[in-house]
Amino acid sequence: MRPVLSYSHIHKTATLYSFAVDSDRRGCGIGKRLLQKGIREMKLSFVSCISLFVARENIPAINLYRNMGFRILRELEDVCGPGPKCYEMDLEPGHGLP
Repeated sequence: MRPVLSYSHIHKTATLYSFAVDSDRRGCGIGKRLLQKGIREMKLSFVSCISLFVARENIPAINLYRNMGFRILRELEDVCGPGPKCYEMDLEPGHGLP
């Protein structure tokens, strides 16, 4: 998490890193529950923006994030490792963040 100053107050932003579920356990709802818990904890810490980066080819993760209210902001190179393109995503306003 990091604070971002504005004219009215300090906004807290958080970036989700290295979120993964073991391949033997995918499709069981574990990722969704972990993400829900993480978002709930960030809300309790008054985080106003949650962002993440995901490889463009990782369709299951992108679908999970979209179902949880994240939106794609832009496509980037060399963020998810050298060469592969990835998306920067953030949690859309109105999903319970302050």
